[in-house]
Amino acid sequence: AAVADVAPPITLIMPTGHSNNGAPALRHRSAQRLARATGTLDGCVVCTCIPAAGSSATIALLTGTFTRNATGIIAVCTGRGLQAMPSFPNTTSYIILDDNNITSLTPSDIAPLPDLIGIQLYNNNGVALAITPGTFIGSNFFLLILVGCGLADLSHGELDGLTSIRFIQLDNNQLTSLTASMLAPAPGLLVFAVTHNIISHIAANAFTTLTELAFVNLGRNNITALSTGVFTNLVSLLQLFISSNDITEVEPDVFPSNPLYLSTLVMDGNPSVCKYGMDTKFNQTLLCQCAPDYAGTTSCLPVASLIPYTPPQYVVTNIPYEFPVPGPITASCRNDSADCRITLNTTTSRATLTCTLVSLSGFTVCPLYIIDSQVPWIVTIIATVFDPTPPPFSVPLVHSIGFA
Repeated sequence: AAVADVAPPITLIMPTGHSNNGAPALRHRSAQRLARATGTLDGCVVCTCIPAAGSSATIALLTGTFTRNATGIIAVCTGRGLQAMPSFPNTTSYIILDDNNITSLTPSDIAPLPDLIGIQLYNNNGVALAITPGTFIGSNFFLLILVGCGLADLSHGELDGLTSIRFIQLDNNQLTSLTASMLAPAPGLLVFAVTHNIISHIAANAFTTLTELAFVNLGRNNITALSTGVFTNLVSLLQLFISSNDITEVEPDVFPSNPLYLSTLVMDGNPSVCKYGMDTKFNQTLLCQCAPDYAGTTSCLPVASLIPYTPPQYVVTNIPYEFPVPGPITASCRNDSADCRITLNTTTSRATLTCTLVSLSGFTVCPLYIIDSQVPWIVTIIATVFDPTPPPFSVPLVHSIGFA
């Protein structure tokens, strides 16, 4: 079944009365002709400028709401065929540029607008938007919505200056990676949505500085692996959506170790899927279902990369053998020849292996699954189990690799 897209938690309240500052609509075309002649474009002639009284942008989270009121005017420039952002009065607080052909955003577009709290551009009609590095320096943005704008790389200072921003939506672009240099300029970010891109790589430190981040949607990209630590610093994380990627590898310690607030982790539509559930003590417990050739319970690692652990050197029927283990262990195996049981002493962190002879020829294969440790392990005992009447002798135990 297809995974439904999740809308970012924001509400934009706009004025109900639309005016054009006294400029009739028929003047739009004449204003565009004037712009071509003079190289200037009066935004409140070409667009619709609305008094912003009563307007606001609100982010609603489980832990509270965050609101920024708009002042001055709101400029609505939807579907005007614009190739550049017009000039607006310095009291402009929000600009809507949906369904245009904007080729660039530059410092000269933003610097004259000290009250601007956000720009919204849905669907740039196939035109790739270029953002000059440093464009937002000195700004006081609360939100930035650039959806369907052909953005391919924002790691060279394009988002610098967004120190006050709370909401960034970059869906339906051409971004290939997420890096610290891209996101570090927005330390107060609460909501980050970047679905329907072609992201294949997330740097382990991409979100390191974003300790207030509460909502993240990375759905419908090309992500194949999640690196250790990529989300662990997100102590305020409430909802994390990574649906419909191609994730097979999930390294240990990807997600918050103590998910105090994390109420939603959605990885549906990936070869490997991890989810949080409640244990018997009502603690959040992470469990993963791994793709073929990957193994784990709280991570998913390639079977071929896991580290083997050396089991005891021989097995004699009804004789217990103790050995240290790096984490909880559970296993038992039985065939027509032998029955082996492994139990763990959680106090001493030692496992006890005991085998019972079933037939005269006691050959058995016994996997020991060692779970929930920093380093994932598997040991497979391939051993002959002996009756204790003959003197015991050493039997080589062959170990293989494969479980996290």
